[in-house]
Amino acid sequence: MLNKSIFCCYLLILNIFIVGCTNNETNQEELGQDVTPSDSLQKESAEVGYVIQKKETTFLFAPTWQKDLLEKYEQGELGKNYPDAIYVNLSDIDLNLNEIEVGQPIRVWFDSTVESIPPSGHAVKVEIMEK
Repeated sequence: MLNKSIFCCYLLILNIFIVGCTNNETNQEELGQDVTPSDSLQKESAEVGYVIQKKETTFLFAPTWQKDLLEKYEQGELGKNYPDAIYVNLSDIDLNLNEIEVGQPIRVWFDSTVESIPPSGHAVKVEIMEK
């Protein structure tokens, strides 16, 4: 009898866990609601910082602007030595890098990052902020 009660409690907890972990976007799609990446992005999940260096399809991004570090290191060593710097991949964003200047404050949303030196991240949205 006790084993049957424990088994029923286990099944109840398992069902609650499964129902609670369903994907909300899937439910919205089933209901015919439009789901775009920007709908699920929140300002709190964005990283705010500065463009430290630009390349062809990426730029180096850091949360702080440290002019002494920019002057101290050569461009090739900047990513390795600048604290919390991350290379931002813009391959899926319709953004012209000519619109962004070195030193420009920006807000970036990432869907993934790769641990390396320096780390790199795939951006899903970039918002250019006022200087």
